[in-house]
Amino acid sequence: MSPATCPEVAERILQALRSEVPAALLPVFRFCLEHSEQPLSVEQVAAACGIRRRALEYRFWRAGLAPPGSSIARCRLLLAVHRLEQSADSVERVAQQYAFGTAGALRKSLARHLGIAPHLLRGAGAFDAAMVGFLDAIRRG
Repeated sequence: MSPATCPEVAERILQALRSEVPAALLPVFRFCLEHSEQPLSVEQVAAACGIRRRALEYRFWRAGLAPPGSSIARCRLLLAVHRLEQSADSVERVAQQYAFGTAGALRKSLARHLGIAPHLLRGAGAFDAAMVGFLDAIRRG
């Protein structure tokens, strides 16, 4: 696991995904969570899983899941939400740690995917709420 990834949190996410995604796709999510410190492309994830991009896209489509690109981004975002909830790290620091580049980019991603500002994630329960949104988005396909 990378320094940016809390293994317990990654396992918690994977556990929740076990009932939502086919077992064959769990390694994809594991890879994304384990490499959350870098902005992964669909091509990179597919190559790491030993398949081509189109095959990965097809597997997500066939399972009725959100496209791999958005799923990859949501993995990083969910870990960033956990970090914001559990630490006093600045938004800038969390954005850098999870490869969003800037605090503005992280704020934009939070607004787009969760409809929430970072300062609202500083309380208990933010990660759990984000997890529900994450699973809903994955299921919607």
